[in-house]
Amino acid sequence: NAVPAMIFYLDKEPSYRWYNKAFMDWFGVDKDEVIGMRVPDFIGEEAYRKILPHLTNAYAGRQAAYEMTASQRLQNRWFSIVYTPHKDEHNNVLGVIVLATDITAQKEASEK
Repeated sequence: NAVPAMIFYLDKEPSYRWYNKAFMDWFGVDKDEVIGMRVPDFIGEEAYRKILPHLTNAYAGRQAAYEMTASQRLQNRWFSIVYTPHKDEHNNVLGVIVLATDITAQKEASEK
């Protein structure tokens, strides 16, 4: 919770299984509100379509990194997002660990 970035875990559905304080603060949710909720149901279908290619790569076992503007829920912030597959001892993907860092200030500075 001391990390100034959103960290959360998605199972294979993909549904939220764990998230940190930054996730709660940025989305304005409590510690259990989103647990078990499917990603498209939480972020919306349009946002889900944008992230799906990257998420598909992660579920295929490859790390995926990209930048994007966030949904309306996050007031059009820019994020650097990394999906890291969580694998078992047989290299099967169990879920995805997500790290999202707010890079809005950097994007705004580069535009100026």
